[in-house]
Amino acid sequence: MMKSLGGEIMVPLAAVLVMAGPVQARDRSPIPRFTGARVYTVNLEDSFSNLDTTIRKLEKASPQTYYVVVVKSFGEGPNAAIDYVDDLYRAWRRQASDKKIPLDDERSVVTVIAIQDRKLAVHPGSTLRERFGLRGATIDRDLIQTRFVPLAKQDQYPQAITALLEGIGDWIAARERTSPSTTTKSAAPPAPHVPGPVETTRPTTLPGVVVPATLPVAASQGHSFVTGLLVIVLAAAVVVGIVIWRGRHQAKIGLARRVKDYRARSVEVMDRLDALKDRLKRLSKADPDFQAPSMGETLALFTSLEDRLARLWDRWLAAMESLDKGQKLAAKAGSSFDDKTLKQVQPLLDHKAAFDPIETDALACKAELDRLDQAHEAAREVAAAIETAIPTLAELFARIQAIGLPILPFQEELEEVKVEAARLKSCLTPDPIGTKPPLERLAARSNALTIRARLTITLQGEMAKDAVRLDQVKKQTSEHRSRGLSLSEDGGNPDHFLGEAADHLALVASALKEGEPEKGQRELEQARTMLDQAQATIEEVTKAKAFCVTELAARPRETERLRVARPEAESSFRRLEQEFAPESWRAVAKNLEQARALIATFDDQVAKAANSASPEAQRYLQARRLLEELARRQQIVLRLLSGLGEQLGLLQTARDECQTLKRELEDRSREVQAFFQTNATIVGEIAEASLSKATTAAHEIAADFERARPDWPRLRERISRAIEDLAIAGSQAETDVNTHGQLTAEFAPARIRADQLRGRLAGRQEDRLAANQHFQAAESALDQVGIDLAAPRGQSARMLEAVRGALQDLDRAEQLFREDLRLAAQARSEIDLATSSINRSRAYFSMGVAVDGAAAESALDQARRLMNDQEYEQAIEQAGVANRTIQEAYNLAAQQAMWRRMRQQADLTRWQGGSGPGTGVSVGTIAAVAAASAILGHMTGSAPASEAPLEPDGESGAGSWTSDDGQGSW
Repeated sequence: MMKSLGGEIMVPLAAVLVMAGPVQARDRSPIPRFTGARVYTVNLEDSFSNLDTTIRKLEKASPQTYYVVVVKSFGEGPNAAIDYVDDLYRAWRRQASDKKIPLDDERSVVTVIAIQDRKLAVHPGSTLRERFGLRGATIDRDLIQTRFVPLAKQDQYPQAITALLEGIGDWIAARERTSPSTTTKSAAPPAPHVPGPVETTRPTTLPGVVVPATLPVAASQGHSFVTGLLVIVLAAAVVVGIVIWRGRHQAKIGLARRVKDYRARSVEVMDRLDALKDRLKRLSKADPDFQAPSMGETLALFTSLEDRLARLWDRWLAAMESLDKGQKLAAKAGSSFDDKTLKQVQPLLDHKAAFDPIETDALACKAELDRLDQAHEAAREVAAAIETAIPTLAELFARIQAIGLPILPFQEELEEVKVEAARLKSCLTPDPIGTKPPLERLAARSNALTIRARLTITLQGEMAKDAVRLDQVKKQTSEHRSRGLSLSEDGGNPDHFLGEAADHLALVASALKEGEPEKGQRELEQARTMLDQAQATIEEVTKAKAFCVTELAARPRETERLRVARPEAESSFRRLEQEFAPESWRAVAKNLEQARALIATFDDQVAKAANSASPEAQRYLQARRLLEELARRQQIVLRLLSGLGEQLGLLQTARDECQTLKRELEDRSREVQAFFQTNATIVGEIAEASLSKATTAAHEIAADFERARPDWPRLRERISRAIEDLAIAGSQAETDVNTHGQLTAEFAPARIRADQLRGRLAGRQEDRLAANQHFQAAESALDQVGIDLAAPRGQSARMLEAVRGALQDLDRAEQLFREDLRLAAQARSEIDLATSSINRSRAYFSMGVAVDGAAAESALDQARRLMNDQEYEQAIEQAGVANRTIQEAYNLAAQQAMWRRMRQQADLTRWQGGSGPGTGVSVGTIAAVAAASAILGHMTGSAPASEAPLEPDGESGAGSWTSDDGQGSW
């Protein structure tokens, strides 16, 4: 708390929000672990997942990082919310450092909400607190109360959190645009005002300052002015001093925090480096696997790790020297610590730039230590796998030898594996790092050798099975030939495939003897392909033979059936020629000719197929192809013959439909024409044109019916279109008639309303040009419609819109007329009020002061002229000006009279008491005190004396809410 000349000024540092009324005690919710996510919920249903998308959008548009934590309760105690968020932030900083997850200390905003407590806590980063002033009181007053609380009271928590975060972002952005780079800039004190001659009848007053009833006489004015000026200068100096002190104090606090963070980070890095050095020392001296002298790549890795750790330690020492240099520079600056010194010290105390690269290299060293620590186990696992594979190979070689195959190609490679394995095993203990890669390559060789041995055994068995199958197919071929099936035609002889299969099986046996099972596998696949083709050839020939036996009997019967059906098709063709127009059956005109030509070839095709399938020729595959082609052609002939009958039936149906549609067209034409004749004066030109088109088409259709062979399908389409045109014409005529009826129904009421409004306008003088113009437009439109109603001829729609437009004009004319009446009445009322005020003011006279009403009377005369000109709005305004002017003149006269009475009373008091001219408190002194108080109050953010004092400001802001709008303290 600090005091100024104007009274006590409170400097608020925090605003902690509490609920109105007692709060039920609850257990404190656990603190969630920091994972880098933006939204966390603890023991609650996750209904806040959409906040993550909102936060990502906010972070793209600003440098802040936002975190939201939703829990059940902060626990007990008045400061439970602040304690919880501070504990959470400290725990998160440790976890972020251990896991190498970024957590911005400077511009992060952590918001924690306790649903059951109905409380909220916000922890802003250091830059947001120190540079922009985002502290507890500000968070509560400007953000929580305005953005969060209204929605939280309605239990709309996700929306409330979104509004709060957006408000924080907008608040910071506004201050980034307007605030300077430094923390505070003191404003220059205002230039002193030099007063002119003081009028004794009009004392000058300052807001908030009680001025004596009378001013000091001229003899004391100089002394009062000097005193006030000195007080103002003194107050400005105090303000400037406060600003400078506060800036330096904040800079020193920031420097102390940097030193603290730098030291804490240096201890963490030192502990990490010490742990790595101790681990390397224990590995080389205490691990049994490293008791023997290391060599090769293992020794090189040991040496490399020792050198790298030594260099990391040197870099750590250099970082500590940077800390010492920064502290000395700050100490040397002393109390004159300024921006220049701060810019020099800040790079020296940047712990991230100093220690992040060291920790990155330390992690790489840790990974190499892990590899070194596990080197012996990893190498021994590979060596054990090789030792296990050698007995398995020996067993496989014995099986190969047992089935009669040589093992020399495999035995030589196995011996090489054994010798190399023994040599590498002797090198494993002193150099596990260098020994593991060749051991892995040797294990790959042993695995490949095992696969080859197993494949050799498998192929030997498969080759034997395929040899048996080859013999079976050969035997099957011989049996077919012994029963008379030659199997000698092109594409029907299996001998070539059987020979190829035997050759490939021989190559399989040769490859197995040479120890090349992969080659043998490829040859075996080729042998199986040839055997499959030989088997398929035999099956195809036997199936073709059976097919020929069946089809050689069926195809002649089908030919005879087609010949029997041909006379009926010829009859249909003759009827098409005699009864129907050629263009209506042009698609089937050549069907009969084509069918005759194809039928003539069928007997010859059957004879060729029978000759190919004879026991002497035995060309069954060729005969099957001939019979299949014959069956396809017979299907074509069947479709050609049946197409003639189908076309005849379609044309007969079309002829019958045309007769029915013709009668319908005639009936519809008579009906529509009768409707047109009944409403001849109403129907318009568009409907008449549609009727004319349909009537013309009907006449043309009647003429086509008189022809000998009409094109019935085309005529059916024309009749359908003509019926549709008649329907369109009738619909258009009905629309004209219905519109005319609606016009008649709406015109009469509109005419009556226009007559009524004419009478009202004629009986008053207040109506103006706009109202009369709308009425005249409506009346003119209605008059024209009344003339056109005699013979509308399709214009009913236009006239109906004209009537509706006239109704709108009547509505507007009546609205304007009413408004004119209202404004005229209001203008008369204002003029009467101003006239009354001016008349009353003329009677005032006191202490030699009278009211000057000339300006008001001029405004009143102007208002009356405007009223006569029907300028009602301007008349109202001028009458108001007259009323306000006469009131101000009256108040001024009363004030001057009061000042004269006060001056007379003061002179009388001084004469009676004998007081001198220098006594009392001067106006300058009072003004100076008020100015200093106002400046200090503005700079420190003082609160009025009537307000309750606020608690000290912390780093976090907290708040609570209730569901009752009329209760609760925020």
